[in-house]
Amino acid sequence: KYLDDKKLVEKGTAGIFASNELVIVASPNAKNRFKSPEKLLEALGDSNLAMGDTKAVPAGKYGMEALKYHKVWDKISGANKIAYYPDVRKVLNAVETSQCDYGIVYRTDAMMSSKVKVVYTFKGKSHSPIDYPVCVINGKNNDGVKAFMKFLKSSRAKAVLKKYGFKMK
Repeated sequence: KYLDDKKLVEKGTAGIFASNELVIVASPNAKNRFKSPEKLLEALGDSNLAMGDTKAVPAGKYGMEALKYHKVWDKISGANKIAYYPDVRKVLNAVETSQCDYGIVYRTDAMMSSKVKVVYTFKGKSHSPIDYPVCVINGKNNDGVKAFMKFLKSSRAKAVLKKYGFKMK
């Protein structure tokens, strides 16, 4: 949007090439299971929910939106049951090592770990879209960028992205 507003985008090149999902993962030692975020506080027991810092980490912002959508943000944050981390990889590590029983991460990150289990997938309407945009900036030397964008639209690139958990637009 910023680049578009500044008229820096080559006409007709802007678009979304992939998207992601927000999930709750469980540690190997998580004892309490739940079927919906409304039961998350109860499931946490003595543990905390690991998530990205809501002021600095996009996944943290999406997580806060999703928990607010399910009307549990005030309960969980008010009970001091959230452990904030500076990035999604550290959230994932906290859950992998059972420092926290549950964490909110991107599906693509969850798929990289054999130590955690996805126990809930947030519906897209519960948070802002997690989209990955691409465009060509106005200029003369952008043939490489155009070739890369063409590659991103290829069946080969889409297959790789899907393999790693991305959703294709």
